[in-house]
Amino acid sequence: MPLPVSAVVPVWNPGPNLTRCVESLLGQAMPADQYEILLVDDGSTDGTAERLDALAAAYPQRVRVQHIPNSGWPGKPRNVGIENARGTYVHLVDNDDTLPPYALAAMYEAAVAADADVILGRPASDFRGLNHSIYRRTIPSCVLTDFPDLTETLTPHKMFRRSFLLEHGIRFPEGPVPLEDQMFVMAAYLHAKAITVLCDRPYYFYLRRIGSGRNAGDRSIDPVLQCAATEQVIDIVEELVADPTLRDRLLRRFYRINLLARVAEQSFIDHDDEWRRALVAEIRRVITARLTPEARAGAGAANRLQANLVIADDLAALATLAEHYRAITVRAAAVQSQWRDAVLYLDIDAALYWGDQPMRCDRIEDGWALPAALAPTVPVADRLLDETRDLVDAEVSLVSRVSAVSFGSDEGLQVAVDGEGVVRVRGRVAIDPATALAGSALSDGLWDVRLRLRYAGFNRAAALRIEPDAAAALEPLITPDGRTVLPYVPKGSDVLLIDVGQWHAALVKTLTRTAELAVAGRRGLSVSLDVFCDATVPPLVQLVLRPQDGTPGGAVVCDSELRPAPPGRARAEMVVPRLPDGGTWRCWLRVADAGAGPAVELPWLLRVSGRSIAVSRIAESVEADEAVASVG
Repeated sequence: MPLPVSAVVPVWNPGPNLTRCVESLLGQAMPADQYEILLVDDGSTDGTAERLDALAAAYPQRVRVQHIPNSGWPGKPRNVGIENARGTYVHLVDNDDTLPPYALAAMYEAAVAADADVILGRPASDFRGLNHSIYRRTIPSCVLTDFPDLTETLTPHKMFRRSFLLEHGIRFPEGPVPLEDQMFVMAAYLHAKAITVLCDRPYYFYLRRIGSGRNAGDRSIDPVLQCAATEQVIDIVEELVADPTLRDRLLRRFYRINLLARVAEQSFIDHDDEWRRALVAEIRRVITARLTPEARAGAGAANRLQANLVIADDLAALATLAEHYRAITVRAAAVQSQWRDAVLYLDIDAALYWGDQPMRCDRIEDGWALPAALAPTVPVADRLLDETRDLVDAEVSLVSRVSAVSFGSDEGLQVAVDGEGVVRVRGRVAIDPATALAGSALSDGLWDVRLRLRYAGFNRAAALRIEPDAAAALEPLITPDGRTVLPYVPKGSDVLLIDVGQWHAALVKTLTRTAELAVAGRRGLSVSLDVFCDATVPPLVQLVLRPQDGTPGGAVVCDSELRPAPPGRARAEMVVPRLPDGGTWRCWLRVADAGAGPAVELPWLLRVSGRSIAVSRIAESVEADEAVASVG
C-alpha cells in the first residue's frame, strides 16, 4: 500500500546539519503513518552511516536508510531514493535544509486537489539569493507554456508525483555532473500536465550550514564543464519543445544565467587571461552553435553587451565590463508615507546608480541606450533599451528577519527612463498588514523593506531608505486583532523597518512623543495619541500616576480603552480614583495589550489643589528605569 509522501534526502558527510533536517521531517504535522523519510547515504565517512541506522531503529515506521557506495554527487542517491520510495509523491530535501511542520501535508493536499505532477512551495533562505518574482501569487494549476518564468527556479527541492517521474524516465545524471538539477527539473516541467505553485507561506528553508558539514556544492566546478552541461539542458528543451518561439524564450534563461553571467562574476575579474580565454571560447562555442539569433537578440541590453564582447573575444573589455557591472546598483527611497484605512502607503523613488552617480543612458533618436562608456567598442544596436526584449520587473518586498521568507508586490510601480536618461522606479505601493503575506497577515517579528529591480538584464536589490519627512510621518498601528505594527527607522540609520507584534516598549515610546493629556472635571482624564487603531476589541491603555515631592500614597493606575479618534489619532477616556486634595503626580503610559513591557514616562505633571486638577508640560519624557518600569 503506497504512502502519500516520501521525503527523499541524499546524505553525505553532513556533520551537525543533519540533525535539524531530520528533526524538521520528524516534526511534520502529517500523520506519522502517512509519510516516510528515506535517507540515502552516499558513502559518508564521518560516522553518518551509524547515525542513520540509529535513527531508523528509533523510528522504524517512518525512517528508512539505504547505504550506497560514494558516487560523488547527489544525483545517484536521489535516483535511488526515487526508485525505492513508497510514496505517491516524493519531496526532495537536502541534508542541510529544513521544512516547516505544515509543508508535506499542505503540499500533498494541493497536489491531490490539482492532480499535479510537480508542486513548488515558496522557499526562504538565510544566506542565498532566490528569485521571488514567481512566488507572488499562488497558482493552483498551470503548465510551463502558461508560465515560462518557472525556469527561473530549477532547484530540485520540490514535490513530484513518483509515477510521473518513472513513466517519463526523469532521472538525475549520476556522478559529478554540473547542472544535474536543471536537467531533472526542466524535463519535469516540460512533461508535466499540471504544476502547482504555492505562495501563501514558506515551504522550504535553505539554511546556512553549521560547522564542517559538507555537500557537493562545496567542490569547485570547472566552468568549462558547466558550458557542456548547459548544452545537455539545451538538448532537453530542443527535444521536448516544438514551438520555436517558446523554445527561444526558454533557452534565453540559460543564455543569460548559465553562460553570460559567468563573464560578470568576480571570479572572471580575478582569473588570469589563460583561464578567461578558455571560458570565453567555450561560451562562444555554445552561443554560436546552439542558440538562434532570435534567442540571443531577445535578451536585455546588458546581456547583449556581454555577448558582443564574447563573440569578439575581447577579454580585456569583458573584464572591464564585469567591473562596471558590479558597480551598478539600485538605490531606493520612500519619499512620502501615509496610513489610510489601516494600510501603509509609500511613495517610491528609485534609480539605477553607477558608482556614486545615477547611471545616465545615452539618448538615441527617440529612444535610449546603455551608456557607451560601459563598452565603447559595442555598437549602438546592442546597447538599445527595449522593454520587449527582456522582462521589466520591480517589486517592494518584505523580508522576515525571523524566517528569511520574502513576500513582494509589483502593484503600483512603474519602470521607465526619465528625461535625464536615468532608469527610475516610481509609484505608490500599499502595505496592508492584514494581507501582505500573499493574502495573509504579517507574522510577528521584524521585517526589512527592500526594492528589487530587473531591467535590461540587470537584477538589483536594495534596502528601502526613507526620507526624513516621510519618516516623521510614520505612525504605529493597532490591528483589528490587537497586534501592533510599528514602521520605524533605527537610530543612526535611514532605512525602513516594520516591527509586528513584538517591540512593545518601542511602540509605547513612539506613542509618548505624540501624547496629549487633558482634564475633564475633577476626576476625568483623557489621553490622545497618534496611533491608527483599527482593533475590533479596543486595546487596554493604562495611565500610571506616581506621587512626587512627598505626595502621600502609592502609585495610582487608571485603566481605559484606546478608541479611534480621527484623523489618525486614538483616545482613552479614564476616571481617576480619588486623589488627595493636594499633591503632584508624574504620568506614565503603558499599552497593556501590547504585553507586559515597561511603562514609559510622559512629559506631563498632574497637580491637585483642592477640588481642581491641572496638567502642565515638563521636560521631554525619558524611558523608564528598571525600578519605575515596575510601577503599576
